[in-house]
Amino acid sequence: MNAPFVTFDDVAHAIYVRFTGHDVASSIALSDSVFMDVDDLHAPIGIEILHADSQLEHALRNTSGGARLNDLLAWLSCGEE
Repeated sequence: MNAPFVTFDDVAHAIYVRFTGHDVASSIALSDSVFMDVDDLHAPIGIEILHADSQLEHALRNTSGGARLNDLLAWLSCGEE
C-alpha cells in the first residue's frame, strides 16, 4: 500500500484511514472518538474516527479553504468539544 486508504462506514458514522497493509496488533485511544491501530512494533497502521460526520463537518468549518489530513487528525484528537 503506497498511499493512505480511506473508508467510511455510514452505519457507524466512522472514517478509517489505513496507512499500511500490516496486521493490527492493538489499538490506542487518542480520545473518546479517535483510535490508532498499531502493529506489533507499535508502528501506526491506521486511524479510526468515530462520529466522523459531525466531527469532520465542525473541523472543516474551522478551516479556510480545506484542511490537510494531519491538521484534521490533530484537531480531532486534541480539540474536541
